[in-house]
Amino acid sequence: KAKYIEWTDAALKAPEFETDFKTRLSLVQFYVEEKNPAKAIEYARAALKAADLVKDPAAETKQQILTVRKACYDTIGKILIEQEKYEEAIKAFQQALSLEKNSECCYFIAYCLRMQKNVDEAMLWYAKAEQNGGEYAAKAKENLEQLYKALHNDTLIGIEKIYRKAQSLADTAEARIQ
Repeated sequence: KAKYIEWTDAALKAPEFETDFKTRLSLVQFYVEEKNPAKAIEYARAALKAADLVKDPAAETKQQILTVRKACYDTIGKILIEQEKYEEAIKAFQQALSLEKNSECCYFIAYCLRMQKNVDEAMLWYAKAEQNGGEYAAKAKENLEQLYKALHNDTLIGIEKIYRKAQSLADTAEARIQ
């Protein structure tokens, strides 16, 4: 493994491999598994940079670049959460969300906001996560209800206002993108 990593790292420095985002992503995954967050983030950023350098990608390559970007931003965000760098993590998850709407990124943004004691914003993001469906929707609902009850005498009366506001913000954001 060590020799492979050494050789791969050396090869990636060559100009002909400057756009090789796939190999860099494999190194991100390797360093995540090896529990080396600094190297994982380094290669995630390198993979993003390599993807930026691809000129006129074909449709299949565009899809691969999108997948790599999402994986890199997601990995960066999760590592930054572990390091309690919540503001930076939020930015990484927002980058991932700009590529594809999903409940996981919304959930982690809500978590970061909660850790920063920004409960009102956290509740909105938990609502967005639930509204997006997917794997994190149930956890988001549970966290939203827990926070809401803590602020409203252990009741869920009026929680629909949070959901409406989250939907309204999501609709506004989508309108700005289009």
